[in-house]
Amino acid sequence: MLGANVGTTLIVQVLSLDVSRVSFLFILIGVFMFRRSGVIRTRDLGRVGIGLGLMLIALQHLLSMIIPFEDVPSLRMLLGAVTTEPLIDILLAAGLTWAADLAGAVGRNPQKASRRRYGLAHYRFQLPAQLR
Repeated sequence: MLGANVGTTLIVQVLSLDVSRVSFLFILIGVFMFRRSGVIRTRDLGRVGIGLGLMLIALQHLLSMIIPFEDVPSLRMLLGAVTTEPLIDILLAAGLTWAADLAGAVGRNPQKASRRRYGLAHYRFQLPAQLR
């Protein structure tokens, strides 16, 4: 278990730095490795570089979208209510589960999803089977 803790610590330390400039370098090197090499291992490492660069760009954009909402008083009040009231937690979890199931069904097969019912009656009959 020590190796996992050391690896997690190293990744957190690296991501705590400003890596937004390095992400484009990862993508550039990854595309170069993927396009120019005939060796499968080098092409796969190029894919890794492209994926890592895209994830770092996505993290940077997520951070830039979240920062303006950091000190909003109503958000702090909402998060305080969510952490102290179990009923709000249960309702929020049920709503997010329903939304994730709906999004997954639509992504897998849009025609079939349009014929399915996504009301509470649909989940009332499936819930006991899912708890077993």
